Amino acid sequence: MTQYYKVLDLDRSAYHRGKGKWLLPEEWMTPIRGVELCKRGYHVVTREQLVTWLGPTIWKAEVRGEGKSGIDKSVFEEARLIEQYEKWDSTT
Repeated sequence: MTQYYKVLDLDRSAYHRGKGKWLLPEEWMTPIRGVELCKRGYHVVTREQLVTWLGPTIWKAEVRGEGKSGIDKSVFEEARLIEQYEKWDSTT
């Protein structure tokens, strides 16, 4: 199973060109149907893609529903934050 991450601003709002604010950890975001990379859905990254998207906070994320993967990110119908990382290193 692939582990996904979400990079957000300090208040859990979008940091990289997105919009909106993510809910508290463990709460599922409202489903968005018809996902499309860079346009529609909840965007997340894998560990290998994360360095491209670093920002103020890094969260472990969980996803479900329809998804599409691109070169530097993936998008899903549903997502939620699990936990915020206080530091990032090779063991995370």
